[in-house]
Amino acid sequence: QDTSLVYAIGAQGTKYLGVDGERLPGVYHAKDLVYHYNRLPPFSERPFPMGRRVAIVGVGNVMVDIANYCAHFTDCEEIIAIARRGPFEKAYDDREFEDVEDAFDHALYREEIERVRPRLVAAGQNPDDLLTALGAKPEPSPRARARLRFRFLASPRRVVAEEGRVVGLEVEENRLERKGDRIVAVGTGLTPVIPADTVVFAVGDRVDEDAGLPYKDG
Repeated sequence: QDTSLVYAIGAQGTKYLGVDGERLPGVYHAKDLVYHYNRLPPFSERPFPMGRRVAIVGVGNVMVDIANYCAHFTDCEEIIAIARRGPFEKAYDDREFEDVEDAFDHALYREEIERVRPRLVAAGQNPDDLLTALGAKPEPSPRARARLRFRFLASPRRVVAEEGRVVGLEVEENRLERKGDRIVAVGTGLTPVIPADTVVFAVGDRVDEDAGLPYKDG
């Protein structure tokens, strides 16, 4: 009788983007940080100091989880969720987002929608649909420790540091293009810096190479 051995160990490896500075102190991978505050050793035993201004790359459910931690369990004052594409392509579940509604800054969200409005319209998207949906959401609580804002159409290019300390994240501004049924982000060459003293990459995981098993595409 044939037998099989199944490794059901999950994606325990860290996925890096190849961005300059992504291994500096003050730059974390989402998995490591989530393991830390969920008290999983050895991550629970390592310090993960969080600054006052935290940039989270990614707009999925893990971003929401980390934003929740920053807003309610640290001394963070501002959380910036950075999305490669636009608000219509957000990947988090609305029910998950309820955990951070009290910190979600509506005024800054409106400003961000107006900033990227021409690029959304050029891709056939209607920003007014987003603003209408925003009007149905509860206003943020004045007692929230931090404010959550979004930065859309931005791809990370470099973690900026001074004397070994993180001071910002350089991004490339994107525009949207339709390719069949897909919406893709295309760089514009403009590279502003978003001030931040902590950067978290919530961009997924990969197979742990230390498992010693062959794998393909992460």
